[in-house]
Amino acid sequence: NNEDTLTNPNLSFENVAKFKRLIDTLNYRGPIVAMSDNTKLKPALRYNPVLGCIVGSTLSTEQTKINKYEDIQPIINNIKTKKAIAKDVRAYILQIPLPNFPPVVIALIANNGSDNMSTITSFHQELLTQIAPQLNLPILSIGLDGAIVEFKAQVAIQSYSTDEQLTFKNNKLGVNFSCPIFPNVGPVIRVQDPKHAKKTSRNAIMSGARLLTLGSSTARFEQLLKLSNLSNSVMYHHDVIKLDRQDDGVAYPDQSFAIFISLAESMVLLVKAHREYYPNYPFLPWMHGSEACEHFFGMAHQINSDFNYSELLQLVPKISQCAKAL
Repeated sequence: NNEDTLTNPNLSFENVAKFKRLIDTLNYRGPIVAMSDNTKLKPALRYNPVLGCIVGSTLSTEQTKINKYEDIQPIINNIKTKKAIAKDVRAYILQIPLPNFPPVVIALIANNGSDNMSTITSFHQELLTQIAPQLNLPILSIGLDGAIVEFKAQVAIQSYSTDEQLTFKNNKLGVNFSCPIFPNVGPVIRVQDPKHAKKTSRNAIMSGARLLTLGSSTARFEQLLKLSNLSNSVMYHHDVIKLDRQDDGVAYPDQSFAIFISLAESMVLLVKAHREYYPNYPFLPWMHGSEACEHFFGMAHQINSDFNYSELLQLVPKISQCAKAL
């Protein structure tokens, strides 16, 4: 399906415009959720006939364009010299936050696994200040998981200077939540993925970074292990032993606290934004986050357990059709 094929893997106006045409055909005028996540790739270089270039590197399409057969080896040598073979890929997805609307991949950005805050922030800013305003695309939230660089990028967007702000204040409780209102877009709220936040909460006691005190006692690993051994316990061994933990940098208490505060902030601001900007559309908070990215990568791994960048590009139409069939 040509509509599902990603003919330009970069974050581009054309890709977002394709999504806008889709929602226009549905006569949908409600909020849109954006999300992004990063995953590992099998490093490999391949020629892509659709793009007409070597893919699988962090170099631009122009730098890897193949015009004649003799161009291939020099370009490959240049990629290797610059150590620019991609090890990771960042997916950007847009979705209507309602049931039965499949997510749409608008970008697959190859990287070397060293994404930093400024890089991720620049992608968000390009989407919110350059692309979405031209299309009058009402992006309400940007969802990411709890990785530190992604969280910092969200903070940068949340504190972005705009003429208008959506605010919620309660001086008695010391609450002061706000988010920017972008022209021709509307309020944009950072959202931590709830399931990743749940994992962060579960793993905080395991990190050993700080000691959690509860009254005159403390919370410790041995207590959880003892609970899991009880015959009537609601906990299982796999809830405690060999736990699938997030990055240790995410599980530290200060970062965890910031994530939980942001969860409360996003919920309050989402409610207010829906009431003031989208009163005729249902508010489904579980549709905000980065879960669609997890599903996209998960389906890709089901089809090909160890894909490279070229293979992932080829999988996009297939995954899209699978998502539509669910």
